[in-house]
Amino acid sequence: LSGSDVDTGTTLTYDISGSSSASYTSSASGSSVTYNKSKAGTYGTLYLKSATGEYLYVANASSVDAIPSGTNPSESFTFSVTDSIATTTTSYTVNITGANEAPTLASVTSGSVADQANSSTLGTTSNLYGTLSGSDTDTGTTLTYDISGSSSASYTSSASGSSVTYNKSKAGTYGTLYLESSTGKYLYVANASSVDAIPSGTNPSESFTFSVTDSIA
Repeated sequence: LSGSDVDTGTTLTYDISGSSSASYTSSASGSSVTYNKSKAGTYGTLYLKSATGEYLYVANASSVDAIPSGTNPSESFTFSVTDSIATTTTSYTVNITGANEAPTLASVTSGSVADQANSSTLGTTSNLYGTLSGSDTDTGTTLTYDISGSSSASYTSSASGSSVTYNKSKAGTYGTLYLESSTGKYLYVANASSVDAIPSGTNPSESFTFSVTDSIA
């Protein structure tokens, strides 16, 4: 900050409106400065050295990441300078440009199906249903799930313990994978005749690819 006073013999002191005492040292400006005032904003914190007027805004990465694409907020602070008798203020605004962060999708535990000898029914099965876990650092987004190469479906089942109508499906060699795109609930339905046809000692597998989108990434 650049303050001046026509009065001689005065000492100027700088501040931020609503500030708190601080002790924050940084070399972000090119030299080490210890700031003794701070004011937290929505997307970061503004620091100030009251004796010299040197200031530094430190953005909060997680808060900035949460800003969705197309949203460009700003936050303002008020600086002041005083000669201990009179005070003058000026505003400082930080403009922030939001960008889309691609959602993430947690890994899914593999399922298993066992044939039952001399029977047309399946043997032991495990992990054939569950709920995908997607997340997005951007606020206000809606996640939608899918299966690579899927087709539209309308398959209702209570195999997971409650009735779910799945609206996506992908047929595999030994069964069909179903998905409810808005919730991420999925169900693999093994084809008993295809599993029965697998000879003893042969242990094939089939893989599917899940995806999640926030409509941008």
